[in-house]
Amino acid sequence: MVLVAETLLKFKKICEGYGVSHDCIQIFATEAMRIAKNRDQMLQTISRTSGLTVSILTAEEESLYGAVGARSCFDKMDGLFMDLGGGSLQLTYVNTTLGPGYETAAAKAAQSIPYGAARLTLALEEQTTAALQKELQEKFKEAYERIVETFDVLKSKIADGDGVSLYLSGGGLRGYGSMLMHMDPIQPYPIPVVGGYIVSGVRFSQWREMLEANNQAVKIFGLSKRRRKQFPAIALVVRSIIETIPKIKSAIFCSGGTREGVLFMKLPCSIRNSDPSVHNLITGQDQDPSTISIVSRLLETIMPSQCPSLFTLSFLKQVARCTWVSQGHLHNASYFLHTCTSGDFVSLPGITHEFSAALALTLSTRWGSRLRPTDVQIQRNLEEFVGLETAWMCQYVGTAARFLAELCPVFSIIPHVLVESLSCEATFSKSLGKKRKKSGIQLRVTMPGKDCDLPGRDFGQLQGMWKKVGKGLSLDWKVEMEMVLSGSDEVINETIN
Repeated sequence: MVLVAETLLKFKKICEGYGVSHDCIQIFATEAMRIAKNRDQMLQTISRTSGLTVSILTAEEESLYGAVGARSCFDKMDGLFMDLGGGSLQLTYVNTTLGPGYETAAAKAAQSIPYGAARLTLALEEQTTAALQKELQEKFKEAYERIVETFDVLKSKIADGDGVSLYLSGGGLRGYGSMLMHMDPIQPYPIPVVGGYIVSGVRFSQWREMLEANNQAVKIFGLSKRRRKQFPAIALVVRSIIETIPKIKSAIFCSGGTREGVLFMKLPCSIRNSDPSVHNLITGQDQDPSTISIVSRLLETIMPSQCPSLFTLSFLKQVARCTWVSQGHLHNASYFLHTCTSGDFVSLPGITHEFSAALALTLSTRWGSRLRPTDVQIQRNLEEFVGLETAWMCQYVGTAARFLAELCPVFSIIPHVLVESLSCEATFSKSLGKKRKKSGIQLRVTMPGKDCDLPGRDFGQLQGMWKKVGKGLSLDWKVEMEMVLSGSDEVINETIN
């Protein structure tokens, strides 16, 4: 108790050092404190030592804040939310498409199972694994069935057999995610944080393999000694989950939790319901939003209708923001390869591992893919992670960004030049190449007329960059491009690669 109180006092002093007023410090506790036998004594010790007051959340409040904390990481959310803490497992259903009040519906339906990672670890010292597993399974099944009965849309989803997505939070389940990353087929796994990591239901169900890996002496990134000691208990929870839910579509590990949920609920509703990735800038440079919008919309016209769903307008806005940043630096390809897959950016709400990996590959291509040898392996792992077709599209989008920057090197003149002078049309085709038997993208770009003094009208260079799309990938897709002068039907050149 004294250690906890002194730690909170230290936290208070740090806040004061940064000019944070006492009124802005909010301390709250969850299940473990709620049921602790020495709860009152603990609260008194904290208050006496630090002067701080601790609010103990009810089970409903804990579920609400945990659920919206996880939701804060995504544009939309539809699935079962689970938060495995030390003292309990919180379970509810969150579906943002239910409209206003979905948070309240999730909180009202929430179930709290008194089996957290720490409590189960202690129980394993007194009970057999089989007996504890049976007890946990029964409790989880009861909680799950109550939630299913509450939401007709969830009941239909299960009946249709499409499978249910799981949104997982809390130290215990994030620890399981770290183990899955450690055992991921792609090694070394290129992204260091567990938030935004997504696996199939099949991979999530491999608890036996994860338990066996935990028994190895090797150090595992993201798992402390304490968490590894709790891992057998965590595996029991995962086993109960997979043996209860008929079909798991995917497991999504969330960086947000109860703390983020408390902060999230303080935001205006309009912000809470928006795509979080739109608010997160990979670069802090001041850029005119209207210009970024122009570039991203133009990039959108360069995309064929048949392309991976990852390449949203939000993704293209991130590309647009970075297209004119730090021009002239020789190491930009390596810089963005690392910036997008580590550091602050990869931990931001709305940024999944797939989003990070694809953005890293795209921006690396925008800067010519000039990578040092140590970064080439990172690039290869990222390509393997996103898959061949997405990796190819990353090169295509990165080349499109490079094309625009070459055509219009000065950020400040973009609106005048691009809006008035450039238009693009892209279609996916299976009849490209000299023999018309290859697949890829047919791109038509209408350029400014001959009288335009556009800085980057070096048609040879503009043509040459498209030849490199797909380089290093074992996917025989091509780009067939033609550039036409506006106001005439004159074709400047045609690129068939």
